[in-house]
Amino acid sequence: MNLHRPIVPSRMNLGSGKDFRLEYLNVDIDPSWYPDVLIDLSTAEGLEDGFTVETARFGPVTLQPGSFDEIIAYDVLEQVPDLIGMMTACLKLLRLGGTFDINVPYDLSFGAWQDPTHLRTFNERSWQYYSEWFWYLGWNEARFERDTLQYVLSPVGIELHEKGVDGQELTRVPRAIDSLQVRLRKVELSEEDRHTWNIYREGPRQEAQSRAAMLANARALAEAAGPAPGQAAGPAPGAPARPARPEAPAPVANLHTPMAVSSAPAPAMTPDPAPAAALAPFSGGWSTVRDRHCLWIVAPDGNPHHQAFAEIAEGLQEAFAELGGSAPVVYHPSEWRGRLPIVFGAHLLTKTGLPPLPEGSIVFNLEQISDESQVLNRNYFTLMRKHSVLDFSDRNRRTLVRAGIPHADLLEVGYSPGLTRIRPVAQADKDIDVLFYGSTNERRARILTALQEKGLKVANLFGVYGEERDAMIARAKVVLNLHYYRASIFEAVRVSYLLANRVCVVSEGEPGDPDAARFAGGLAMVPYDALVATCVALAADPERRESLAEAGFARMLASRQADLLRARFFPDAPEPAPLPAALAAPTHAAPDPEVVPLPAAEMVPAPAEEAAAIPAAAVATVVVRDMVPAPAAEAVAPATTPRHLPQGYVVRTGNEHFIDAPTGIVHQHQVYEIAAYLVQRGGFERIIDVGCGSGEKLRALDDRCQIIAVDAAPMRDLVAANLPKALFVEHDLETGVPRLNRQVLSNAVILCSDVIEHLREPEHLLRDLARMSKTSAYTLLSTPDRVRARGLLDQGPPTNPAHTMEWTADELGRFLRDCGFPDQSFLGYTLNNDHDLARSTVLSIAGREASYRPQPVARTVAAVINVFNENDVIETVVRYLHDQGVEVHVIDNWSTDGSLETVLALAQEGVCVRVLRFPEQPTDQYLWADQLRHTAAYAATLSADWVIHYDADELRASPWRGVSLVDAIGFVDACGYTAIDFTVVNFPFTRGQAPQPFSPHNYRFFDFGRDPSHLRQIKGWKNTGQVVDLASSGGHVAQFPGLRVYPLKFLNRHYPLRSPEQAMRKVFRDRLPRIEKERSELRWHTHYDTYEATKVIEPWRRQELLNFDPNMFEAEYLVERLTGIGIETDARAVPNIDTRFRQDAMQREAQVAIERGIRDLAQENARLRDELARLWDDRSGLAKQVAAE
Repeated sequence: MNLHRPIVPSRMNLGSGKDFRLEYLNVDIDPSWYPDVLIDLSTAEGLEDGFTVETARFGPVTLQPGSFDEIIAYDVLEQVPDLIGMMTACLKLLRLGGTFDINVPYDLSFGAWQDPTHLRTFNERSWQYYSEWFWYLGWNEARFERDTLQYVLSPVGIELHEKGVDGQELTRVPRAIDSLQVRLRKVELSEEDRHTWNIYREGPRQEAQSRAAMLANARALAEAAGPAPGQAAGPAPGAPARPARPEAPAPVANLHTPMAVSSAPAPAMTPDPAPAAALAPFSGGWSTVRDRHCLWIVAPDGNPHHQAFAEIAEGLQEAFAELGGSAPVVYHPSEWRGRLPIVFGAHLLTKTGLPPLPEGSIVFNLEQISDESQVLNRNYFTLMRKHSVLDFSDRNRRTLVRAGIPHADLLEVGYSPGLTRIRPVAQADKDIDVLFYGSTNERRARILTALQEKGLKVANLFGVYGEERDAMIARAKVVLNLHYYRASIFEAVRVSYLLANRVCVVSEGEPGDPDAARFAGGLAMVPYDALVATCVALAADPERRESLAEAGFARMLASRQADLLRARFFPDAPEPAPLPAALAAPTHAAPDPEVVPLPAAEMVPAPAEEAAAIPAAAVATVVVRDMVPAPAAEAVAPATTPRHLPQGYVVRTGNEHFIDAPTGIVHQHQVYEIAAYLVQRGGFERIIDVGCGSGEKLRALDDRCQIIAVDAAPMRDLVAANLPKALFVEHDLETGVPRLNRQVLSNAVILCSDVIEHLREPEHLLRDLARMSKTSAYTLLSTPDRVRARGLLDQGPPTNPAHTMEWTADELGRFLRDCGFPDQSFLGYTLNNDHDLARSTVLSIAGREASYRPQPVARTVAAVINVFNENDVIETVVRYLHDQGVEVHVIDNWSTDGSLETVLALAQEGVCVRVLRFPEQPTDQYLWADQLRHTAAYAATLSADWVIHYDADELRASPWRGVSLVDAIGFVDACGYTAIDFTVVNFPFTRGQAPQPFSPHNYRFFDFGRDPSHLRQIKGWKNTGQVVDLASSGGHVAQFPGLRVYPLKFLNRHYPLRSPEQAMRKVFRDRLPRIEKERSELRWHTHYDTYEATKVIEPWRRQELLNFDPNMFEAEYLVERLTGIGIETDARAVPNIDTRFRQDAMQREAQVAIERGIRDLAQENARLRDELARLWDDRSGLAKQVAAE
């Protein structure tokens, strides 16, 4: 019988041991496990292609190149001495597309060095040579591409992960990860790869040949010339031969591999050529570039370290604004909105391939160009060759030029006033001797451990940014800047922010480093070996620290970012306004009562055995959490925040758990309407509902945006049923809010509706929401108002058994402020539910787009007013706008009541910028469309940054109390919006109002504009020189490409009918007789149709209107004024009887007029018929007469 051997598997189990697999070719060094192939794995000789081995299962097997689809090596490579040889052999044995699955110990794991046979451990960087830097290994046909990398958690890591610590933090926690599982895939070298390989392998050989040729030529010339006069030929007796020194070879063109950078000062060099024009940054001059770019911070999910770029991007944003331009900071391509990105963190884009950056994008490199770098890769260099490049370091830039990126240009890091943001702490109150923030390696840990051994309190932060990091910086006597690599350049990116905040900095480096020349004398720059002694001395010398900090701040002031940007790229840009003189004044901080002292015992949380095993762990890591964003001070000893409840108020301690089940009544329905409105108008991607309950109220949005629902475990099933597409995050809200990626927050509206009254310690949640609101676009928070819901003098506990405590609006506002919410957040009332419609719920609106912040440079704003017979009000309006900082331009439509003379006098006074008339001659028709087209064309000629199409009878106001129109519009501009909408509030004259000159204080009763045209009033726009379209909408909406309307509305207080006499003149003389043409052709001007049937305009009865209380209007009607929600459907429960009689009387008068008109038309019709009959008779008679003749 003919027996056939089984086919040799196309899969190999390398180092199989006891893990024998029938479907694999099992290869091992130990014969006791009976592998298919017995090979000494200490070398790769047995795996060479063409090698024949005898197997029990398959007989003789010859290993051929490309014969395997898969190789697995589980717990093997750490024991292989010749790892490069083993990896090369496996690469050859795999076919193209074949995979190499590997499991190896992680370098911080327990088992990494427990096994004495282990020769090495592995981490994330261990695969770079086999994939990205393949040329070092001499691979010239194929390489590996890393498909996946997964961490296998230890019990310690599993416990931390269950507590909410994310993957990025876990990679830095010793003992948290046991091993790495990696999958590599064999790929053929691309043309780009081959080009790189050729440069790397052939470049040095050609360079050596060039040097040898030059040396030979030099020697030949020397021999031909003979010895110099007085000099014997040949070297002196006994002296060694000294070769001629050749000239330095030219840099190798197109070299784009990572290169080593010396830490020594760079020698003087001749300037590099200017960047290639095609890739020069900011081409086109200032007028072209001023509003062309945005500043994109690449923020991958789960990677908090993108926040390290924030200060540099924000400083550059401020520099553009100081020059009169704009470049908003964004975190997602959807926020580019037609702008070209200046990319921070572009290396994070290149892990899986090249990003689709548009032409004209700029890569701002903030990484050190070094072959030791953990982040640089081949794709990143390819990206920089294709796009314009900026670098913060001239040494970095020169390295890039030598690496085949000749267009790299320099933009140094400078000072912007907005970066001086850390609240100072008196030197005597600083309780941390030395602070270092950043990841630790052996090099850094050695210094930090030595500082602790000197008795200093040392704190080390990692993965902590923003306010949490700044709070620790304020408490530190010295902040240490310590290189990660030996060969490093000066970290101007990190140091500049510290100096801008008057921080005493000790930095590793050489005093003569040209990159640090601008900061000389402003920080202690010493070599590595002198860092410990310098820190010890400064920690004991507060006067020297303060002097050094002030000197550093002075150095920063001398390098203003706007000046650096202008001098380097935009000499045609306007000079920025001088910095305030007060900036240069020394700051002597008062003790900060909110700073919690940090005891020395709490500075080192790591167990002693771990500290001994890993030096880096011996350094205190004050904040290692990434799920609960408490600042470092709070992580040690949370401060008590007053809740501002009345004295004697009883808090319920045993509240029932509330299940948010549908009852037929929708509570806080307006809050959810606002969230949907903000998402739609702002173009945001997601809603984060903290305390989401059942999710029922967001059901309509499940298909329109991403919903992240955060609540306790019992809500999971209800949310899954109501919001099948939502992401549910299970979390105990008593501990705060789970930490979310900054990119997720930046494109989100946060919602926390009726949650805090259920919590026993609501301050934890509120502190987290306050911090998140700095990043999120909008944060909405609501809770019942105790007095409005329960009555006066309520002392608790709440009548609702699920509530622990309740506040009034005033108490809640103070509580929110103490928890960190900005003062310029909105606070007011909203309806409690869709059944009672009572304004008994408090609503707070915060967020980076809602909480006003002053901008470094004010935008110029112009108002263009069309006037026709508004003399009683025009002076008040013009002076109001002037006081608001607005330039006023008046276009008179041939007024006959003295309006023109009034504004001309104001122009003479300097209150009005310009007065003109349109059209050239008076007309008998009110041609509003022509006026609108003229307004749009005229506005485009103005130099103002923003324009408002303004009526002569209105006063427009900022939504923030105490903030002028100009300042508010500047904030909107900084948020990246290009247009502003307004809520119309009409103030009519009322019965009993005494005749007197116009003043807005005399009008105390109002109603919201309810006409459809009033609900969309986009009349303010960013002026880019283009002519907007006003006429198509009758002047209600400015339409233009790039329209992006700020979601929150400004206020328009409108005074159209101010007295009986003025109302009669306006309606019956100036409007109705002059609007017929456009009313019939365009269907405009219908809002005065009601008065056609009357001969008099009666005063409004005050009970028909709403009372305007200037102290409470903003809070009482918060929802209506900011969003317009509720205006369309708002109506009092019992219609006012006078209002009804008034409407009925006007309708009856109109009906009588219509009937009278019908009778008149009927009579005229009869007369015309009689006339027509007579004419026919005459025609017949004439016809007979003609026939008879």
